[in-house]
Amino acid sequence: MSNLERGATAGGYTLLTTRDLPTILAKSGNSMISALADVGKYTKIATVEIPNQYNQTYAVIKVTGGENGAASYQHADIFFRVKQQAAMGSAPIVNVVVSDAVGMTATDVAAVVVKNTTALTKVELYVKIKFSFDVLRYKVIHEVFGEYLKIVNGLQFISALPTGTQVVGTLSDGSFNNLTMGGKTVITTDHTDATDPHTQYVRKMPYKTSNTGATASQWALIGTTTMTAQYQMSMALINFMSGVSGTAVTQKGLLLFRVKQQAAMGSAPIIEMELSRNNAFSYNDIKAIVTTNTSSQTVVKLYARINSVYDELYFNPIHELVYPTGGTIVSIVWDNVTPLIATTGGLPAGTQTSPITPGVDKESSLPTASSSHRGRIVRIEGATGVADSVYVCVKKADDTYDWAQLY
Repeated sequence: MSNLERGATAGGYTLLTTRDLPTILAKSGNSMISALADVGKYTKIATVEIPNQYNQTYAVIKVTGGENGAASYQHADIFFRVKQQAAMGSAPIVNVVVSDAVGMTATDVAAVVVKNTTALTKVELYVKIKFSFDVLRYKVIHEVFGEYLKIVNGLQFISALPTGTQVVGTLSDGSFNNLTMGGKTVITTDHTDATDPHTQYVRKMPYKTSNTGATASQWALIGTTTMTAQYQMSMALINFMSGVSGTAVTQKGLLLFRVKQQAAMGSAPIIEMELSRNNAFSYNDIKAIVTTNTSSQTVVKLYARINSVYDELYFNPIHELVYPTGGTIVSIVWDNVTPLIATTGGLPAGTQTSPITPGVDKESSLPTASSSHRGRIVRIEGATGVADSVYVCVKKADDTYDWAQLY
């Protein structure tokens, strides 16, 4: 063993030193088996002790669970680095970078500086257990200066991290779990289970409302846009279609939906909606409702009516834009889980806007003329022996609105 400690040589080359022993011995360990109450608790998997300035260690540790009875499991590769660059007693450099995470996130991993004196820097690495009746198994698959790194084994789960400076894990920029393209996330941690893993493309499978069952003319929440500052804007082009019901004619249409907070917060936002290429789906079947309009927030909810029994609407945002880009102050959240609303009277309180519909719409009677119908053309079909009538909604000189008959 004494030769190994000094470094085994052959032909003048060093083949093996004490720093190779951790790799040869395959540092590994495992947690205790988790009880139901242990889910979300931490287990310590490694400890680093550094005695001198400029000492360091870094390693990749593979963590895997899977002994639980669920179909899901947790797994991650953790890059763990501690470097005492400044004088002893000063804060060390600690890096915790997580990649290939499944069933867990980067924030489920944390390092804690539990001792930081002139004689010793001690950092502990913790991982949350995410499933009950599971065991976390961990193994060092690559390390440098491994003499400062110790793997710990079979410790109790703890609810809170120990006292000390915490460094929470971050997701690797090059991780398979967070691949971006054109500023949009293309692949996420839960890519295979994500509702919409490729957000910059049109969804192959559209969002879907609940089914109306035996009650026709129910309203579905399609989406919500939220703004928190003046001049913010959101816009989307949404394709609608139905077809589950047994009716011969199904709903379809293409909706431009735009909300702009041009005036100061607390003032009414601009809402622009235009419905085109529509069939059995009129302006009366779509409503944007301003449910919140305060000095700090504007919220507009978009609803669509499903007209047939045993039917459901499928909708696909073809294009989506928020301004300004970046951050989360402007958002559009699409909805396919909120229960249907049985009647128009059940819609939330707020200012309502319906879309204009280019082209000629068939109506049984003229709706009340207003700015929301400006430019809209309506056809009133006559009974047998009575001619059709065609009208256009216009603004008059006194800024009121009326229907002008074209035929």
